[in-house]
Amino acid sequence: MPKTSSQSRAAQYNVSDLEVFTVIVDSGRFSTSKSCGQGETLEFTDLPVGRYNVTAIAKKSDGTVTGRGSASVDIEADVVKNVTIVIHRLNHYTIQVYDAVGTTPASVEVSDGEKLSKPATPPSPGTDYEFGGWFVGTSTATGVTYSAAAYDFDAPVTSEFSLYAKWVYKTATFTGSLSSFINTTFKANTKATPYNIQLTGLSNTDLAAVAAQVASKGVYINLDLSSCTGINHTGNNTFDASSNESLAGLATYLTGISLPPNAKIGNWAFKGCSNLSGTISIPAGCICIGRQAFKDTGISGYTDGGGARIWQRVDAGANSWVGGWECYLVESHVLDGINADGNYYYAPSGSY
Repeated sequence: MPKTSSQSRAAQYNVSDLEVFTVIVDSGRFSTSKSCGQGETLEFTDLPVGRYNVTAIAKKSDGTVTGRGSASVDIEADVVKNVTIVIHRLNHYTIQVYDAVGTTPASVEVSDGEKLSKPATPPSPGTDYEFGGWFVGTSTATGVTYSAAAYDFDAPVTSEFSLYAKWVYKTATFTGSLSSFINTTFKANTKATPYNIQLTGLSNTDLAAVAAQVASKGVYINLDLSSCTGINHTGNNTFDASSNESLAGLATYLTGISLPPNAKIGNWAFKGCSNLSGTISIPAGCICIGRQAFKDTGISGYTDGGGARIWQRVDAGANSWVGGWECYLVESHVLDGINADGNYYYAPSGSY
């Protein structure tokens, strides 16, 4: 290595096959950088003695990073060091940025290891929503699943992903279809301040998705199904907290229920929904209520819409027929309409 004077210590870096590049020389205590064009040689002079990390970043004229390389070198007094850095071409990742669920995304290209620029806050989808931040999301048949934490725009990009503006519903009452409910994020609440959720257009097979979504969202709700004429049977164990089926999602978060007309309420349908309380309204045309439908809930009474003949049973016998209705006593104690155990059963002509 050729010697230089003590006032002219230097490190040279030969870089080729690049249009524009920047070389950063950093010892931890001293740092400097220079930029040049393709095929040129950079010379750093008067570097303090020490070990240096050298990083070369290749960029297009628009600033997009296309390559990166690094090396280390020991700078000694009166010694010229020639260092060649191998530049590795970088992958480019396409990030899909959604202003909201269901919108057409914008495609943003980011080089491997670079940061994604934070998008501007998009226009709100409505006055009932407030902006909750940017989240990585995965779209499925049942809606978008968001990452637990908001996206960190200081983190380097190392893969492709979809980024969603998360809009949070802030109004106490929500009315809409199952799909709109699935794709709506709600603010956390307490059982003392539940959302009033009225769903429209549901059928029997939709109840599983309703239960799963409420559990996933983790918010307390009064669920209004009164307009869902397509629901004629809630099924057994539909929202049963102790059920092994996948329909137990509302067990914790259901605080009130309005039933659809002409429905059969299955056995143990709401069993174990501990926050379901008060008086339940039985709509006109409700055909039957299954055994122990409200067991282990806080339901203490009912109002009868006039369709189903709900009547008191005061004896401890196993079966009794009154006006063509069967009341089956599941447990041997006095029953009086709907009580905290939910222990009564009735159906036309003794059938269910």
